[in-house]
Amino acid sequence: MFAGEKKSGTETGEITDDIPGNHEVTDQGGSSDQGNAEKENAAKKGRDEENADKESDSPETKDSENDSEYDEKPSAEHMPEKDFPAAVPGEKPCYDNRELSWLKFNARVLEEAEDERNPFCERLSFASIFQTNLDEFFRVRVGSLYDQMLVSEDIRDNKTNMTCREQLLAVFDQVKILNKRKDAVYAQLMKGMKQHGIEILSFAETDSQDQEFLTTCFRHEILPLLSPQIVGKKQPFPFLNNRDIYAMAVLVKKGKERLGIVPCSVPVFSRLVRIPQHENRYMLMEELILHFMSEIFDSYEINSKSLIRILRNADIDPDEEMYDDDADFRNIMEQLVHKRSRLSPIRLEYSRLMDPAVLNLLGSRLELKKRHMYRSKAPLDLSFFLQYRISCAMKRICFLKNFLRSFLNIWIADRVCWI
Repeated sequence: MFAGEKKSGTETGEITDDIPGNHEVTDQGGSSDQGNAEKENAAKKGRDEENADKESDSPETKDSENDSEYDEKPSAEHMPEKDFPAAVPGEKPCYDNRELSWLKFNARVLEEAEDERNPFCERLSFASIFQTNLDEFFRVRVGSLYDQMLVSEDIRDNKTNMTCREQLLAVFDQVKILNKRKDAVYAQLMKGMKQHGIEILSFAETDSQDQEFLTTCFRHEILPLLSPQIVGKKQPFPFLNNRDIYAMAVLVKKGKERLGIVPCSVPVFSRLVRIPQHENRYMLMEELILHFMSEIFDSYEINSKSLIRILRNADIDPDEEMYDDDADFRNIMEQLVHKRSRLSPIRLEYSRLMDPAVLNLLGSRLELKKRHMYRSKAPLDLSFFLQYRISCAMKRICFLKNFLRSFLNIWIADRVCWI
């Protein structure tokens, strides 16, 4: 500084009025600079403490504190087992049982028969396929569960941890539901067939002329080829073939009851009996035989009657002889097939309400319980649906042949006239 010059306020440490909030001169010279620095440091320290307090109250700081607390928790290996439950009560397992899953697949086949958007003949095919699939399911998969129970009842499914008994009970419950749906589908399909001009009637639904024809047909063509059997205390219970339909009646004579059994699945007969006065009206052969049970057992009084059908176990493994080089493979297979057709029954279906005493008698003779017996309002075998579809396809082919033949004849006649 030159002598005689005055120092400016900023240089001398004075605080002017240009800075808001400061209207006094605090100090001058070197001592004032030192005091100002100390005050600025104290104020800065106070502001830092206030900011630190605000940050501690913010959610981000709380989250970070929670994270730090979480990090300090012990690992899962050192925590007690009660903090990690093995399974949530009521929660469904990730995997479904193999047998129940297969029943869901067959239910989807039945849904195709229920779907009215599908062509009618396709719906008939799906209903028949559902019946065939369910028969094979009982013969193979349910039969294998019974075989496993004979080995050990503690064998469990590796997906659901269900025992063989639990699987069987679950299967029986699901099959009852599917049978009710099948009966409803059959009623719908019968309405559809009637709309297409085809009817499957019972004997009571026919008129007097049709009943006279059916009576004559039964007496002269069917009755001579039947082989009825009576089962009593002295007569052994006959062997019932797998998948065959039988007409069964409770016979009463002199206060004693017996069972009368008539095979209905005779290869000589056509299952659909056509009523001649109507082109597309039919009656099932087993229903016709069941109606005339009083004529088959004419010396007995008919107390009750029904159609029955059994399924037999088909789960069988080849013996060690199968792998013997000296064994005849063809003979072994013939023996296995014969043995397979004579295994124990696993399912019984019946078409009419039966006396519980009769069901108990059948169960004792066939070694079946009530949960193995199912009542069906639909026919016990729906394979005639495929027969109807084949006949429809043949009629369509014949129609196309006749149409093409007539078209070609007309076209050739026109060409000849033109020449």
